Amino acid sequence: MITSNGNFKHRHLKYLSGKKGISMSIGVRSSWQVMYSAITCLVIRDIQKKFLNNVRSTRSFGFIWIFLTPLMHVAVWIFVRIALGRHADSELPLPLFILLGVMPFMLFSNVLGKAPTQIVTDKALYMFRQIKPIDTVIAMVITEALILIASYLLILILFWWIDIKWTLYNPLMLFETFFAFTLFLFGIAFILSVAGFFFLFIRRIITILSRILYLVSGVFIPANLVPEPLLTIMSYNPLFQCNELSRQAFSIAAPFQTAASMPYLWFCATVSLLLGLMAYIAFRQKIMIEIEEH
Repeated sequence: MITSNGNFKHRHLKYLSGKKGISMSIGVRSSWQVMYSAITCLVIRDIQKKFLNNVRSTRSFGFIWIFLTPLMHVAVWIFVRIALGRHADSELPLPLFILLGVMPFMLFSNVLGKAPTQIVTDKALYMFRQIKPIDTVIAMVITEALILIASYLLILILFWWIDIKWTLYNPLMLFETFFAFTLFLFGIAFILSVAGFFFLFIRRIITILSRILYLVSGVFIPANLVPEPLLTIMSYNPLFQCNELSRQAFSIAAPFQTAASMPYLWFCATVSLLLGLMAYIAFRQKIMIEIEEH
């Protein structure tokens, strides 16, 4: 059926399947399609902005730093562990063990560092009605996750090339861990972006929190070396859970005793995402009003 109203034409197709009808509109994009297009454009923009110096497309050293930064963390902690004589506390090669702790922390730290100012930073984009504040936050997390995956793969290839032995025994566990942890970060990013829009001191708190979490997330210390009371506390940390589960994916056998729990990581992801969406929905109108007033 084709109808027209002035200069607007709308084609409506209806397919019947048994007793159920499925309708599809062609020519009018749904709100989800608009959101998908907006986020895709924002991700491309963020990647270009991160790795290009100017409009002439002169490449910066950004892509080198995403590769070197985790390697520097690995090198420092290898030196510290060897200096302390604790280089054989895990069945994994020491560089791989530290890498599997450093990479999730870097993603966590980058998202926490950018989320509080994300809505304010991109407020000029909201003059386009297709772009909402939540789109810029989602695009930021996706961009950081894609960069992490790229650097992760490059470093694993480097390890293989320099004969640091590793085997991914459980790729599904690694994928599930990363997916659940990323969903957790989406929720955290929503919460912090809303809080950071109204309270400027949030960024300072996040900086202090990131430094503390670096020491209590099992980034460079095996769980079996952590005293039991402290391990119990650390096990409530989703970042610690991500680190331990990632290491299990590269281990030939699951440890006899472990503080890692995939159901708990999914619980944290679900709660975080729900709270984040609730915070955004509750304050989005106020956010847009303040942006328009300023």
